Amino acid sequence: MDVLTFVEYFTNLATLGMFATGIPGCYRMYKTGDTENNPFIFFLLSAVSCIKMWHYGLLVDNGTLIFLNAVGTVLQIIYVIVSLLVTKPLTEPLALTGASLGYLMVLYYYQFNVVVEPNQIAENIGLAGSVLTTIMMVLPVFEIVDNVKNRNGNGLPLIMVSGAIVCSISWLVFGLLLADPFVWGPNLPGLVLMTIKLICILSFGQDKTKKVD
Repeated sequence: MDVLTFVEYFTNLATLGMFATGIPGCYRMYKTGDTENNPFIFFLLSAVSCIKMWHYGLLVDNGTLIFLNAVGTVLQIIYVIVSLLVTKPLTEPLALTGASLGYLMVLYYYQFNVVVEPNQIAENIGLAGSVLTTIMMVLPVFEIVDNVKNRNGNGLPLIMVSGAIVCSISWLVFGLLLADPFVWGPNLPGLVLMTIKLICILSFGQDKTKKVD
């Protein structure tokens, strides 16, 4: 087994594990109606990011990108739906969801009706997916500032932060081996910020959520 194959297998396991970390939080959110440690914007951006990177995987014929982002798309959409069911008021989440759908429609209309050329479409979709993933990766910086200011580790739960660190490392190495900046690029800031977030959680702790029956 060569290095790339090993890293590919590890990336599959790490990413599926990361996806699974959202299940307990999603269930707890549904049972308690508490969305504090499960920010809607994170689920929504993850869903849009997975959709674009899934398509990018299809365009560049990469089985790992196709499989993992297909699974991620389904799970993140479920998380978005559950979050919408328990969030009140719905004005902001629905506006964000509508904006995301509109963005995808405009993006794909432009690619297939204006750009047309397959290689350029792949480049554009990969870039768009990479930029959005980078934005998603740096979102915790706002939580981190608040954590330091208020001396707490609230926000993303520990299990998701730990999974994100492992995922960032595996995707960083995988992307470097593929020499694909759209794959490895977003994971540099993600790894740094998730590590800082982990330090905040371990140093300050998180408020306990309501018990789930």
